[in-house]
Amino acid sequence: MAASTFHEFPRLPKELRDMIWDEAIRPDLPAAHFFTPFDNYTHIPKNIKKYAVAGHGYRKRNPCSLAAPRCSKENPDRFSWIDNNPSMYMEDSGLWSACTESRAAMIRRFGNHRATDRLRKFEEPLNSAPATGTMLQDGRIQYFTVCRKTDLFCIQPVYSQKPVSWDFFQINAPIFSCWGRPKPHIALEYNPGWMDKHPGPGKPGHQEEVYRQYQNGLTTALEAATRELGSWACYLWFIDYSIRRDPSAGHYDSGRCKIFQGRGYKYVEVGIGFDGSWCEPRASNDGWVFDDSSESGIHEFIGNLRVRLIQECLECLKSDNDSDEVPFVDYLTYINPKVGVLACIPDN
Repeated sequence: MAASTFHEFPRLPKELRDMIWDEAIRPDLPAAHFFTPFDNYTHIPKNIKKYAVAGHGYRKRNPCSLAAPRCSKENPDRFSWIDNNPSMYMEDSGLWSACTESRAAMIRRFGNHRATDRLRKFEEPLNSAPATGTMLQDGRIQYFTVCRKTDLFCIQPVYSQKPVSWDFFQINAPIFSCWGRPKPHIALEYNPGWMDKHPGPGKPGHQEEVYRQYQNGLTTALEAATRELGSWACYLWFIDYSIRRDPSAGHYDSGRCKIFQGRGYKYVEVGIGFDGSWCEPRASNDGWVFDDSSESGIHEFIGNLRVRLIQECLECLKSDNDSDEVPFVDYLTYINPKVGVLACIPDN
């Protein structure tokens, strides 16, 4: 008998079996999930459709704009739902198809709601129920569940060609459809290279190529902080993997910060960010250690992002004849998501 097999499980009382299945499901906490986006218009990476979420976008001829993340350290460009995927949807995805009892346990916890882009009627309440999708891995089907209202969706764009078109991406990803659902938390992985200056003329071609990819990433981040993302997301987070906890500071206060649970890691809010208005950026260390020894640090980036964002909004106000009656702070807060920073720390 294999050590992982308990053949007497079916003989246990039904109530006890149900308790065991319920305990096998992820903790009832805000979770972190990773995906690769593609917008069907600017650039579709090679083979990405083989790892896309099943279904279609706003138009039936377009596939869903979400695909497997790229989390393999050995092959960082490989799409895979399995390899080193830190997403919590992998924690219990197999329970949807393991057996009748495990599926029933998932339905007890999450319900059985499919993501859809159906237009909500005016009198209908917001649909904050968890949504289940279908993922494809090498031709095999598996299911995943996310909670749009509370979970964190970390988007890993492919920056080799063009920046992400957030508007086109959103309308082709039913999970993020703004029709009748709460606005989600969206995250990007911060890259210090976004702050690099141009390598200058006469440099090797690969340096120019790397710089161009960094600029695509920076443009994606800047556009995410403005109206394209703010129209359908409540918060834009930047995950900075260089931030670490000062051992002498003790445990962070979980009652004062947002925490999203991943597989083996937590993504914890640190005191940096702004709310999309005139307010000065928050900048509280609060026991966190930052790698801000150069201009590529997260503090510098958030400050530059806020300045760029305000400049963008001023341009929008100048071109909008109807905006004179709208207070500027309210205008900024309405069109932009709140911006914050997350540290990634291992589970204890």
